[in-house]
Amino acid sequence: MRLLAVVVLALLAVSQAEEGARLLASKSLLNR
Repeated sequence: MRLLAVVVLALLAVSQAEEGARLLASKSLLNR
């Protein structure tokens, strides 16, 4: 059961990082 929680947290972290990177990319594109 603990392993499942770790996997879910890892997936959440990855999705958050991807969203953050996407936001940074869009912001840098808009700033040009």
